Amino acid sequence: MTNGKPPRAVIDTVVYLQAALKPSGPAFAALELADAGRIRLVASEETLEEVGEVLARPGLRAKYPDLTDRRRDQRLQAIRE
Repeated sequence: MTNGKPPRAVIDTVVYLQAALKPSGPAFAALELADAGRIRLVASEETLEEVGEVLARPGLRAKYPDLTDRRRDQRLQAIRE
């Protein structure tokens, strides 16, 4: 931690996608660090819009039915906070 604050991390769309699709993988582990307050995720609004669009694609949803609007929206909200 720097100055009592967790370090900031910029994660791109691919990492968010990997985390959504494989909860046992390293991308998901990075998001868990953010959930635990050990890092602070930083993302532009454009990146968050892209993540939302990618995670809403019908082909992806058909292949991964657990990838719901609710899960997507919760993750995006957590990053925005």
